[in-house]
Amino acid sequence: MRLMTIPLLGVALALALTASQANALTVTMNLDDDLPPEGQADFADETLDNGDSAIAGPFSITFTNVVTSDGLPGAQVDSDGIFFGVDPFDFAVVSMDLVFGIDTVILSYDIDYVFLEDPTNTAAFMLSGVNGDSGWNDFDAISDFGFDMGTIPVFLAGETYSLTHNVSGIDVSQIDELVLWSQVPLPGTGLSLLCALVGGAALSRRRRT
Repeated sequence: MRLMTIPLLGVALALALTASQANALTVTMNLDDDLPPEGQADFADETLDNGDSAIAGPFSITFTNVVTSDGLPGAQVDSDGIFFGVDPFDFAVVSMDLVFGIDTVILSYDIDYVFLEDPTNTAAFMLSGVNGDSGWNDFDAISDFGFDMGTIPVFLAGETYSLTHNVSGIDVSQIDELVLWSQVPLPGTGLSLLCALVGGAALSRRRRT
């Protein structure tokens, strides 16, 4: 009895784990002509405006309460991404809020352009919201970085998270893309097969009994 049931349950468990594997996609925040239209449509006017979104697959990030260095309603966006800074000539983001379309974890981010008036300067940004705040994430070098989620286990869909930074003077940084992660639900076909396997194991046990 046990020799029949255990393998079947093992297969069922393996199926469940495989069907629930993670899905990671890159959300772009620039004007690269090679990007699909859904990744850049809201930035076509070369500005980040309140209500603009960055979209990739099931993921979406909507930007609200955008505060800019020059007091104008939109921040600058180009092929290197969204500008962040405080100098009034940079047309850069001082702070803004993000709303995620689905529960999301940020795996990594890409800094595509940095200008530091003093090379010894350091700069960083942080996200904070209803369930915690991230650690300070580097803003002072061109590179791909792993994102520090800090005390936030996941960015909750529909909740507002504030992005702040400590870029100062005429320094400026640009975020080009984010790699986002979400757990994929168990597909209906996988769930049916899982139930069939578990049911088969139970039936085998009844027959043996």
